[in-house]
Amino acid sequence: MENEYQSQRFEVHLPVSVWAPDHTLAHGVTESISSHDIRFAVDNSLALKKGAPIALRVSLPLELTGGNHVLLRASGQVVATEGGLESAVGRITVVATLDWYDFLRGEASSARRILEWRRSRAAGSPS
Repeated sequence: MENEYQSQRFEVHLPVSVWAPDHTLAHGVTESISSHDIRFAVDNSLALKKGAPIALRVSLPLELTGGNHVLLRASGQVVATEGGLESAVGRITVVATLDWYDFLRGEASSARRILEWRRSRAAGSPS
């Protein structure tokens, strides 16, 4: 019997920031998310290929978080891309696994905190 929880997917359009392996940052919008993966569209200047590791953060809406600023911070791997340099809209759609994620609330959700976390992950230290 298939686990219904694993297949549950939410179609949501939320702001997402994505860091490529070369530390390039791009901003986009989620299309859907589950507990295992995420699909989002970003500027096609971000060089992402299948298998590339990524770090990302998703801003959750205040209505969902009781008026508190909360970010989903995650890391994973690109499993597919659609579009590219030839894309007329200048965006690519990316599907990536979510290998690890947590939630940052309040002051911990600042961009500075995210960048510090990204650097520590790149250096191999625990979050």
